[in-house]
Amino acid sequence: MELKEIVVHVDGSPRSAPRIRLGFDLAARYDARLIGLFVTPPLIETVRRWFINEEIPKHILKEISASVAEQHREAVATAEAEFRKHAAEFGATAEWRVQEGYPATVLAVNVRYSDLTIVGQTPPDQPSIEGDEAIPERVILGGGGPVLVVPHYGTFSTVGERVVIAWDASPTAARAVRDAMPLLSRASKVTVLAVNPEQSHSRHGEAPGSDIALHLARHGVKAETALSHSDEIGVGDLVLSRAFDLGADLIVMGAYGHARLREVLLGGVTRHLLAHMTSPVLMSH
Repeated sequence: MELKEIVVHVDGSPRSAPRIRLGFDLAARYDARLIGLFVTPPLIETVRRWFINEEIPKHILKEISASVAEQHREAVATAEAEFRKHAAEFGATAEWRVQEGYPATVLAVNVRYSDLTIVGQTPPDQPSIEGDEAIPERVILGGGGPVLVVPHYGTFSTVGERVVIAWDASPTAARAVRDAMPLLSRASKVTVLAVNPEQSHSRHGEAPGSDIALHLARHGVKAETALSHSDEIGVGDLVLSRAFDLGADLIVMGAYGHARLREVLLGGVTRHLLAHMTSPVLMSH
């Protein structure tokens, strides 16, 4: 499957520009349509956040709502101008969408109708607001398709040239590999990384990573296998460390999202990578 529709989350923040540029770069490489999606919060919810537990006279509420609506319109116009500027620069096919709701919820719905969705890593200093927090996690777990998460810090001139697959032979890892196939097929180097495979020998078999490497080879993807063993640092840190050593510009991995107990048993690898990533990560669930 080729990439034909890519959605990028545009939120008007300074970190929108790198995501937009990455989106247009991928769209140009795959002759795909890039859809810029701006999500405006529900008007009444925005007003309520300003006046929690306070009674507001109706005439004042009306004036405040009108002011907030105008702020939303200005934010949309500014974000669209930025998006259109990059579209003209890249000469790519582009579409602009504005939808109302909570970003994670709206994005998760759009994931189902696109080949790839690009979102930003949650900023470390972002306050937790109901319906807003942990956008990447909620979009990955609720969307049903591949999500490319771009780190909050850094610039990324290439994505998908040197790929590390965090392989644990699980269904979610297999799903991530299938979803990433358009990128893997054009990568110059792909490394299948198995961390502590002896802990799940029944899934990995005698030669961890060899089965998925053979599967990739049959699709024209030449992949190397690498093993890492460590009891001293967590799996997430080990994956990030090896990806850095290999010069990876993309990590592909399955995302776990079952009961909290399972997250604890698994070491919270999904959450750890989303919190500490230094290169873009493509996740599927």
